[in-house]
Amino acid sequence: MKSSAGGGIMKKWIPALLAVLLVWNILLTYGLLNKKDNTRPAPASEEVTENTITDFTTDLTEVIDRVRPGVVTVTAVLPETRITSSGVIWSKEGNDVYVVTSDNVILKDSEIRITFDSGTSIPAQIVGKDSVTGIGLLKVVPDFEVTPLRQSDSSLLEQGEYVFTIGGRRPSTGAAMVAFGVVSEPGRRRVTISNLWAASVIETDSAVTSENVGGAMLDLGGRLVGILIQKPAVGQEKMGYALAVNETKIICAELMEKGTADRGSLGITARNVSELLPYERNARSIPLDLMSGVIVTASTPDYNAEVNLQEGDVITDMNGTAVTDVQDLLNRLYLGAPEETAVLKVLRNGETIEMSVVLR
Repeated sequence: MKSSAGGGIMKKWIPALLAVLLVWNILLTYGLLNKKDNTRPAPASEEVTENTITDFTTDLTEVIDRVRPGVVTVTAVLPETRITSSGVIWSKEGNDVYVVTSDNVILKDSEIRITFDSGTSIPAQIVGKDSVTGIGLLKVVPDFEVTPLRQSDSSLLEQGEYVFTIGGRRPSTGAAMVAFGVVSEPGRRRVTISNLWAASVIETDSAVTSENVGGAMLDLGGRLVGILIQKPAVGQEKMGYALAVNETKIICAELMEKGTADRGSLGITARNVSELLPYERNARSIPLDLMSGVIVTASTPDYNAEVNLQEGDVITDMNGTAVTDVQDLLNRLYLGAPEETAVLKVLRNGETIEMSVVLR
């Protein structure tokens, strides 16, 4: 009987003991899962991300420090006011240093001064300006060493590339405005900047203010890809714009030669024939194998009354030399001047005609 009673007692406590052990196991497991291990190393992916960001920031900071001396502050001093913009050390010939800037500071009856990154300020001489693109050129003769910014080939710029912009140091704070952005338009599409002219303009989401207009747009290697300009008439708000460095070279060469960039104009908007799709060619009787030339997409009203260029005309030749694309035609017009006569070969409705035009 005693044995039976003892067995009953044991059977009675076994469920309770199992319940206690189960609860203890749950608590122990929960504690292990939630225990903080401060010695646990970060996952490899976190380390790579952190190192990549740090390295990128360091590299960009070093590039900015390297190019900063190539960007200056330009000030036009008038009797009752001052106008401040930025400029880029463009080239050097002997002791003469040329600075590209915005034409809004190139004013008559004003003293123009250039302040270098070191803080040294010296007077500048006006070489010329181009009111169409807003580019101006100045000359200074510093008694210290300066180095022009390296220039890139802006035709190689691609949509989606990173660039950064930098202006001269602000007189009020001594700080230069630096912005970082992504290229949305690399400058191969001509952007209308006046009623008769289109230019190769780079568009990014990096800010451009009135004080850093005339400053530099650079790639991540610190090479100059464009000169910052005011927003074009067809530009988007909150976007930044720069005149492509390849086009700036042409303008500066003219300004150095004659002080102006008076260019001829046909009063048209055009695109490359090579970009036309088959159905567009068929509609205009343009051969499928014709890859050079430009097609007129719009003509300024009343401007071409004498020229007689029409929408859909394909310009294949100018003054005896084949026209390859829009940039080629514009380069020719840069070398021309208003009132000059040019002879064009035009493909119209499948037939080639020749016409003499007076550039405007």
